[in-house]
Amino acid sequence: MIYPLIVNFIQVRFSMEYESQSGFKVVLVGDSGVGKTSIAVKICNDEFDEYVNETIGSAQFTLELFVDDKKVLMNLWDTVGQEKYSSLVPIYSKGATVGIIVGSIESEESIAHMSNWSTLLDQTDDSMKRFFVINKTDKTSKLIQQITDIKAKYGSLYPKICFVSAKSGQGLRNLFQDVAQACVMSRKADIETLIPNKKTQEKCNC
Repeated sequence: MIYPLIVNFIQVRFSMEYESQSGFKVVLVGDSGVGKTSIAVKICNDEFDEYVNETIGSAQFTLELFVDDKKVLMNLWDTVGQEKYSSLVPIYSKGATVGIIVGSIESEESIAHMSNWSTLLDQTDDSMKRFFVINKTDKTSKLIQQITDIKAKYGSLYPKICFVSAKSGQGLRNLFQDVAQACVMSRKADIETLIPNKKTQEKCNC
C-alpha cells in the first residue's frame, strides 16, 4: 500500500515549505496615496517617510514572521494605485495567496473604491483571501467616531475592516500576523486536497 507513504511525504514537505525560499505572494492594492508603500516599508523595515515617492509599476518587499513556531516568508507586492494602470492589477496579483486592499481614513472615496480593487483581484483568483485595511488612523482626532461610521456604512461590504497607521505602526503587526496565518492555512488546504481520504485508503486492496 502506497497511500501512507504519500501522506507522510506531503506532511513532511509541508513542514519544510513554511520556510520555502519562494515564499507566499501577498499583493497590496488600493487608490494612489492611501499609503500602501508606507505600510510595506513600516512592517518590513520599521521605517516611515512622510514624503515617499509614488510607486511606478510595482515594488517588492520581504517579510518573515512566525506561525506555530515556524518561519513564514512573505513577498509583499506593492502596486501602482493610479486608475489608468488598474488593468495591470490582475497581472501583478497572479499567483498571490492574499490580497490586502487599502483605503485611507482621510478619503472616503478611497474606501468606497476598495470594492473595485477587490473586483480586480477576482479576475486573478476569486477565492484569494482578502484583508480590507483603512490606513492613516493617526491623521484624525475623531478616530473612534470615524471607525464606528465606516463600519456602519461599509461593514456589510467589507467583512472585516482593519484600521492601521503606517506612521505609528499601530495595528500592522496584528494585521500581518493574520496574513501569515492565512497563508499557512491556504497551504494546508491545498495539501489536504492531495491527501487520500481515509475511507479510500481502507478500501484499497493494493
